[in-house]
Amino acid sequence: MDAGDLFRCRVALSHMGRLINERHLGYIDPDNGITAERYTAYGVGFISKLFTAIIILMAEDEGPIQLIDKLSTWFFSIPNAVTISIENLQRHTSDICSFMDDANSFSWNTQPIKEDKMVAKMVSDGPVFEPGAMFLFSTSNYFLQIYIREKIYRTECIHILSAKIMEP
Repeated sequence: MDAGDLFRCRVALSHMGRLINERHLGYIDPDNGITAERYTAYGVGFISKLFTAIIILMAEDEGPIQLIDKLSTWFFSIPNAVTISIENLQRHTSDICSFMDDANSFSWNTQPIKEDKMVAKMVSDGPVFEPGAMFLFSTSNYFLQIYIREKIYRTECIHILSAKIMEP
């Protein structure tokens, strides 16, 4: 089965805090016929990008960062980090190649990747253009914003998401 043909999800319907129905679709291991089930963990995918951007903007409102802050504050090894701003990351004008453009992107997308390995990949891929010169959607920009917010708030992104978005 081609990696692009995989689909997995959990759909849950609730009313007033009570679970009414749920359905699990797809395989967690298609080669061995293992299907998704109630406790299958899923990546949050595209919706996480929205939360990432919002939390960065909230951090700017609260004061620990400004959108003009340079990437070198947190990641000096990334090429052009002294000229790439958080705003460049948010606007996809950073010059950082998306790891999803890699031929092995499926393995990058389906397994947890540690920060140092992800940053090393961004360093080895090198810049694509001068920061601010053009728009190029890059999933790598979101990963950098996640790492930045974890450094700012000194906790994992799931705790930040709960405290800043889900609980209030």
